Amino acid sequence: MDNNVFKVETTVDSLDVGEMIARITLSEKLCGCVHIIPDVTSYYHWNGKLTRSNEILVVFKTTTSRVSELMARIKEIHPYEIPEIIAQEINLIDKGYHGWLDDVMKETPQ
Repeated sequence: MDNNVFKVETTVDSLDVGEMIARITLSEKLCGCVHIIPDVTSYYHWNGKLTRSNEILVVFKTTTSRVSELMARIKEIHPYEIPEIIAQEINLIDKGYHGWLDDVMKETPQ
């Protein structure tokens, strides 16, 4: 298991968009797993105003060899003008899950 694991997060405005991004990135083997978490309340500054939005959090699990490509692909297909795309390297991970993710990421894209 030479690849480290990364968790990549973004937010979207609908479940349909989250599922579309998940399907594309999974089918292209840019990630091995996606969690879609509804009903996230986001507060942020936008166009000089404090904004509140109900969003969907989309969390991807990927490896070092694919994290940059995954982030670029999310940005390419994301509907937001400036999407939040954040990657965190995972320092502690179950050995079995890490092995599964490595194996899945090595499979041929569908």
